[in-house]
Order: sequence, then structure tokens, then C-alpha cells
Amino acid sequence: MSLLLVIFQLILIDLIMGGDNAVVIAMATKSLNSDLRKKASIIGAIIAIVLRVIFVVLLLLVGQMKIPFLNIICGILLIYIAIDLVKKDDEEIEVKQEKSLKKAIRTIVLADLVMSLDNVLALVLVVSESALSIQGQALLVFIALLVSFPIILFGASLLSNLIKKYFFIVYVFGFLLVHIAVDLILKDHIFEGFKNILEAHNIESAFTYTVAFIIILISIYVFNKKGEK
Repeated sequence: MSLLLVIFQLILIDLIMGGDNAVVIAMATKSLNSDLRKKASIIGAIIAIVLRVIFVVLLLLVGQMKIPFLNIICGILLIYIAIDLVKKDDEEIEVKQEKSLKKAIRTIVLADLVMSLDNVLALVLVVSESALSIQGQALLVFIALLVSFPIILFGASLLSNLIKKYFFIVYVFGFLLVHIAVDLILKDHIFEGFKNILEAHNIESAFTYTVAFIIILISIYVFNKKGEK
């Protein structure tokens, strides 16, 4: 496979899967003012890119080893992040900007690492087909991530502005993140039999969307009840 084709495929994969990252960045920075929002987005995304490259290098070095319950742990973490992000935190805007900035960066990095499992595995599969050394393969991944980086940030900025105008979009994004998490959990080896049953009856998508909808609905109800107190 030619070098240019490998780079193109890497960029394409990261852009396709980067939509989720744009959603997380937009949601995590929703309570910040314009300047801090931009700062958190850039810092969080840069750290996430560096960590993702490290993740890729580790996978290339040790091979695509399967870690028990990794998908379940990542899925549960992502559900927690999604639920935390759908909370209204307007009271933090004026008083806790610095604290919110650190929290936003931490959330962006953690969510990106959790969601990057499929992304990183896909990148490793493509780049491993090249005849380059591990250092060269890691460099290709880094280049692909850098190219897609500004596009994802631009998308996050647009989504963040939409959230400022229409907060209900946060619930839609939260639902999508929980759906990704449920799908991730189902990919774990422990649920292989259950997943096969769902696929055999062509109801896997219906199941994951329904579970995600119920989780977000309960979260919204709980937060609204707390807000009334």
C-alpha cells in the first residue's frame, strides 16, 4: 500500500470517527466563555492527540491484545461522562471559570481516550499494512491526527454555539454518547452470546438505542428533580 494512500485512509478514519470528539468538546465547554472555550478545546484536543499516539504505539508494540472487560469499563466511563455533561451548570459560568476550564479539559481528554478504542484499532490496522518501522507508523498516525485536528475543532465550535442557543441539543448529544457507550459494552467478549442473539433477530440497533434513550431520560428526570429542590 502506498504511503499517500495510507495517510489518506488514516485521515479519513479519524475524520469519520472524530464527529464524536467534536460533540464531547462542544458539551464539555458549554459553560465557559468564548475565550476559555477556545482554550479548553485546543488544550484538551492536543493532549488527547498525544495520548492517542502513545496508545497507537503501545498497540503496535504489544500487538492488538484483548484486555478483559476493557470495553465494559470504557463504556461505563463514557456513560458517566455523558450523564455528567447533560447537567445544566449555568451557575458555574461566572464564579468557577478556572475550575470549569480544568474540568472541561479533563473531560475532553478522558472521553477521547474512552471513545478512541475503535478509532485507534482502525488506525493501527491501516498503518500496520505499511512497510514502515513502528516509529514511522506512529509518525503517520500523528500526521493524520494533526490534519483532522482543526476540522474537528471547527465542528466543535459550531456545535458549541448551537448549544448556547438551544440547550436541548445537549440531551440529543448525550443520547448519542450513551448509545456509543452501550454499543461499546456489547462488543466486550462477555456479551458475545447476547450480541449474537440480538444480531440474529436484527434488533441490536433497536436495543442499544432504547437502552440509551432510557438512561438519558432517567438522567434528565433526576437532574430536573434536583433542580426543583
